Amino acid sequence: MSDAMPWRFVERAAELTVLDAAMRNAMGGQGRFVVVEGAAGLGKTSLAREAAAAAEKAGFRVLSGRGVELEREYPFGVARQLFTPALERIGPAERRKATSAGAAVAVSALGIGGPDGPVAAVGEFAVLHGLYWLTANLSQARPLMLMIDDLHWVDMSSLRFLAHVLPRLEDIPVLLLGTVRRNEPGPYRRMIEQITTDPACVSLRLGPLSEESARRLVSAAVGEHADADFVRACCAAAEGNPLFLRELMRAVDAERVAPSRANVGRVRRLGQRAVARSVAVRLAQLPAPVVRLTRAMAVLGEGADLAVAARLAQMPLADAGQAAILLRGVEILRVADSAGPAERWEFVHPLVRDAVYGAMDPAERTAHHTRAARLLRGEAASTEKIAGHLLWSLPGGDPDAPAVLRAAAAGAAARGALPGALAYLRRCLAEPLDQAERHAVLLDAGAAAMGVDPAEAAEHLDAAMAGAADPRHRASIAVHRGMALWIVGRAEETAAVLRQAMEGLPEDDPDLRRRLAALMLNIPLCLTGWSHLLDTVPDLRRLPPADTVGARMLNMMIACIEVFDGDPRGVEAALEAVTDGWLDREAGTGMGVAQAAAMMLLTGDVEAGMGFVDAGLAESYLKGSVVEATAHHAYRMIGWLFRGDLAAAAADAGEAMRGIEENGLDTARPSVAGHFAEVLVERGEPARAQAVLDWGEAPPVIRSTGLTFWYVQQGRARVARARGQHAEALEAALEAGERFAASGGRNPALVAWRSEAALCLRSLGRAEEARDHARTEVELARRWGAPRALGRALRVAGVVAGGEQGLEMLREAVDVLRPSSARLEYAKSLTGLGAALFRCGRTGEAQEALREGMALAESCGAEPLADSARAVLRDTGVRPPRKSASGMEALTPSERRVAGLAAAGSSNRDIAELLFVLPKTVEVHLTSVYRKLGVKGRAELAARYPDPPRNP
Repeated sequence: MSDAMPWRFVERAAELTVLDAAMRNAMGGQGRFVVVEGAAGLGKTSLAREAAAAAEKAGFRVLSGRGVELEREYPFGVARQLFTPALERIGPAERRKATSAGAAVAVSALGIGGPDGPVAAVGEFAVLHGLYWLTANLSQARPLMLMIDDLHWVDMSSLRFLAHVLPRLEDIPVLLLGTVRRNEPGPYRRMIEQITTDPACVSLRLGPLSEESARRLVSAAVGEHADADFVRACCAAAEGNPLFLRELMRAVDAERVAPSRANVGRVRRLGQRAVARSVAVRLAQLPAPVVRLTRAMAVLGEGADLAVAARLAQMPLADAGQAAILLRGVEILRVADSAGPAERWEFVHPLVRDAVYGAMDPAERTAHHTRAARLLRGEAASTEKIAGHLLWSLPGGDPDAPAVLRAAAAGAAARGALPGALAYLRRCLAEPLDQAERHAVLLDAGAAAMGVDPAEAAEHLDAAMAGAADPRHRASIAVHRGMALWIVGRAEETAAVLRQAMEGLPEDDPDLRRRLAALMLNIPLCLTGWSHLLDTVPDLRRLPPADTVGARMLNMMIACIEVFDGDPRGVEAALEAVTDGWLDREAGTGMGVAQAAAMMLLTGDVEAGMGFVDAGLAESYLKGSVVEATAHHAYRMIGWLFRGDLAAAAADAGEAMRGIEENGLDTARPSVAGHFAEVLVERGEPARAQAVLDWGEAPPVIRSTGLTFWYVQQGRARVARARGQHAEALEAALEAGERFAASGGRNPALVAWRSEAALCLRSLGRAEEARDHARTEVELARRWGAPRALGRALRVAGVVAGGEQGLEMLREAVDVLRPSSARLEYAKSLTGLGAALFRCGRTGEAQEALREGMALAESCGAEPLADSARAVLRDTGVRPPRKSASGMEALTPSERRVAGLAAAGSSNRDIAELLFVLPKTVEVHLTSVYRKLGVKGRAELAARYPDPPRNP
C-alpha cells in the first residue's frame, strides 16, 4: 500500500477555514476557543496539528499537551505539559515577566524546576487564577496557541483551568484548540460537556467521509480494477472513518486479501476491528521480545522512557532500542516530542495503544502496573506517576501502596488539585488498612471531597464518625460533615447530624457545644419548618461570656438572627468581629459565619462591609477556596447593587454564577439569581432577568426546601412589575414575605417584600392595602435605621400616599439617602420627589430634583430610571440632553477605584489582577471614566488626580 495516499485532510477544507479565522481573531487580540469533536479515527489530531503548524508559521508561540487515559488523575498534568517546557525554554528576563504577580502561584504549583521539589501548599482556585495570568503573560510578546489533544482524557484540574480561562479569553491574544471524542464515557464527562457547550466555544464536529471520497481512497489502495462490490464492502465496513479505512486497507494488504467479490464477506468480518486486527497482524510477525516491549509501552503510557520500558519488559536496553526501531518501521511506535535527555517513545495513535493494551489479559495488565509502580520507585520517579500505576493495579499487591497513595494525595492537595487527591484516597481506601490508618484516610478523603463533591465528603466523614470512639472527636467531625451536607442542600440531615453530636458531647466541652449550636442556628434562617430552633436563642444569649472560637461563632449567629428580625444590634456585633480580625484568623471554622458577617454589614450600610468582602475575596483566591471565592463575588455583587454600581454588580454576578455552575454550589443559586435579577431590571433587561431567575431555581431542591428562596420570589416580583404584570408580581412578593417570615425574617433591608407589594397593590387599585404595607415597612425600617432600607420605605410610602403627606415622605427619603452610599436609591427618591412636585405645580423644585436624579441614574447605569426622569423633565418644559452625567461626581464607586489605580500608574492588567476582574472589565470602566471626565487618556487622567491613591 502506498504511503503517499491522501488520507489526512480529505473533506476538511471547511474546518481548516474556520481554524484559520480563529487564528486571525486571536492575532488581533480576540481570544478564541475551538474544539474539534468526533469519533476516534476521524482525523481530529491531524487537523489540530496542521493548525498548530500554521499558527507557528504565523508567529504564534505554540504549546501543546495531550490527555492520557492512564494519567487522568495526575494533578494539573496537561497544564504542566503545556507550560513547563515553555518556561524552561525562555530566557530569564522573559520568564520573570511571564511569572510575575499572580502567575507565580501557578509556577509553584506546576513544580517548575523539578516536579518533586518543594511546593508551597495553595488552593486550586489560586492555581487556576495563576494559570490564567500565566497564559495572559505568555501571550503579551506574541500570540499564544494552547493545543490540547484528547480532552476526554485530560485530568480534572486541567479541565477546570480550561473552564476558568474560557470566559476570560475575550481580550487576550490566545487560541485554545482542543480535540475530543464525542460521547466518550468517563468520570469527567460532565465537565467536558460544560466546556464544549459553552457559548464562547466554537465546535467543529467532524463527520465521516462521503461514500465518493471513501471509494476513491479504497481504489487508490487496492487498485483501480478492484471489484465494485469489494470496494463498497470496504467503505461500508469502515463507515466513512479515515483511520478505520486506512487500517482496513493495511489488514487487507497484510493478509493478501484479493479485491474480489468472493472476499466481500471477509472484509465485512474485519469491519471496525480493523485497527486491532491490523496491529495484531503486525505484531504477530515480530519476535516475542518486541511484543513484550510493545505491551510494556502500553502499560507505561505515552512518552515512556525507553530504559524503564526495557526493564518492565525484562530485556536489555540495547535490544529495546532495536525493538523500538522495528516498531517504528511497522508504524506502531514513534519518537515522542520531548525536551528531556531520555529517549521517549509513544504510539502513533491512541487507538493503536488501546489495541495493544486491550489484547492483554486483565491479570497481566494489573501485574504489569504493579511491577511498573515498583520499578518507578526504584527510578526515583515522581510520587504521582507511581501512584498513577497503583490506581490501575489490584489492592493488596504492594505493601507500600497506602503510603505512596497518601503521599500522592498530599502532593496533589498542596497543588490545589483536589480531584486528583481524592482519586488517590479513594484507591487507598480499597487497600487492607488497619483501623487507625483507615480513619485517617477517611478524614483526608472528606477534606479533599469538600472542594470537589461535598456529597461524597459527607459519606467519607460519616464513615469516619462511625470509627471515632471519643465523642469530642465525633462532634468535631460532625461540624465538617454538617458543612458538607449543608452545602448540597440537605439541611434536615445537617440538623440531625449536629443534634446527635451535641447530645453525645460531654458537658465539659462548652466551646465545641457552642460551635455546634451556632451551626444549628443556620438552619431556621434558610429552611422553612425549623423556626422552633429559634426558641433556643434566649437561653443561648444567657451563656457566660467566653473568648473562644465557638463562643464567637455563636455570638455571630445570634447577631445574624437579630439582623433577620431587624434589630440593629446585630450589625454592631458583626462590625466588632470584623474589626477584631478573628473571622480572618478562624476562616473555615464554620459554615456561613463570614458570609453572615458580610451580609450584616452590607445590609447595615456599613462602609467597612465592602472592604471586608474585598479582603475576603483576595484571601479566598490566595488559599484557593472555590466556595469562599464564589460567595465573596456574590456578596460583592450585592454590595455594588446596594451602592448603585450596576456594571460592577453584573461583573461580579457573572463570576459568582460561573463558580456555582463549575462547582455544583446549587444552594447559592437563589441569592445570586434574586439579586442579579434586580440588577438587570434596573438596567432595563427584564427578559434576561427572567432567564437568570429560572437558572436560580433550576434544581428542584431549591423550591421544595425553601433555601433562601425568598430572593428568587422577590426577584420575580420585580421582573413581573417591570413588565406591567402587577397581579403576578403581587403574588410573588407575598410568597417571598411568607417564606421570609417563616425563617423569622422581618428586616426590610434583607427582603423588601412589603414595599414591592405596596407598589403592586397601588397599580391594582387597592390603595388602602398598599398604604398599610408601606406604613408597616417604614416602621420596620425606622427600627433598623440604615439609610438604604429607610429611604426606600419612605419613598414607596410617599408614592402610594400621594398629596402633601406623600411629598413629606419623599422629602424625608431624599434627606435620609443624601449622605449615604445608596446612590441608586437616592436617584429613585429624587426622581419620585421631582415627579410629585411637578404634579403639585412646583415646577422649579421639580426640575432641580429631576436633573439630579437623572444624572445619578445615568451614572449608575439605570437607564429606565434615567429615561423616566428625562420624560418628566420634558413635561416640565425642559429639554434634557440624552446623556448628562459627567464630572468626578458622575463616577460610580468601582469607576473611582479603577480611575485612581490607573492614575497612580497601574496598567489594566495590574488593576484586573488586584481587583479580581477581567482586563476587559477594567477597559470598560476606564472608557466610561474618560467619557465622564472628558479626558483622552491616562496622562490627562493623572492630572485630575494630583495625588492618586495607591489602593483606593
